[in-house]
Amino acid sequence: MKVSEIFYSLQGEGRHAGRAAIFVRFYDCNLACSFCDEPLHKSYYQEMEEAEVFQQIAQHPAKFVVITGGEPTLNDLRPFIAKLQDQGYYVAVETNGYQPTHIANADWVTYSPKNWKHIDFSSFFNEMKLIVHQKTDVEKLEEISRQLETPIFVQPQADQDRVVEENVQFCVNLIKKNPRFTLSLQLHKLLHIP
Repeated sequence: MKVSEIFYSLQGEGRHAGRAAIFVRFYDCNLACSFCDEPLHKSYYQEMEEAEVFQQIAQHPAKFVVITGGEPTLNDLRPFIAKLQDQGYYVAVETNGYQPTHIANADWVTYSPKNWKHIDFSSFFNEMKLIVHQKTDVEKLEEISRQLETPIFVQPQADQDRVVEENVQFCVNLIKKNPRFTLSLQLHKLLHIP
């Protein structure tokens, strides 16, 4: 397994924000987004045996694992997820939707599409997270919201680890006008925790 890092922290985004979580960050991504705030997945990884990954996960008391990247669905993670679940872990995955079948057995899926012209509206996910900034097309956001029943989180686009106040204000105003959306604030950045 190509793993960029395994670390223990709080989930900072979406429905599970504030929960203690063990993060497993997989290497590589099928996209190269200019606003990506996590460069490690493109620059570093360790080849790890599955047993080594489980050993590191077991060092922490939480039973909540977040699989992230990069783009974790570059790998077929179903066997890995099943083994985590067999050991009592609740498994959440964040994906850009590259290959949802590779995470079909996850307990929770956050879909964060980057190309809004090609959104998968099937039911493979539990929540959608959209990265927005002050010039985001509000009509497109509203169009997306009309096609979904699942929760939609809007997350202000950051500048690496810096919160961009204008983008936060844009999200606040958007949600006040359209309560269909929920704010995701990246608590880990606000609290300056890893």
